Amino acid sequence: MVQITERPSIGADPKLAAAIGEAWVRTAAEVGASAMEALTREAVRNLRITNEVLCFGALGDADLAAAVGEHFQRAAAATASQTGQASG
Repeated sequence: MVQITERPSIGADPKLAAAIGEAWVRTAAEVGASAMEALTREAVRNLRITNEVLCFGALGDADLAAAVGEHFQRAAAATASQTGQASG
């Protein structure tokens, strides 16, 4: 929640904040809640960078969910490779 509420570029956009929350829940169900701290930090950092060149607010709901989900999946894969675990 801190990753959303303390970042105006994310928290000010209700659609983006909701998409991040939904992607977090889906990813946590796949990789486990214990892996989510570092994963979320990386996903949100990359989302903020992407939001500088791609306006997430201009995307439709399905495209936004797909874009945010992709960032979480990439972060899950990166986190798993760093810890030697398989993501699934």
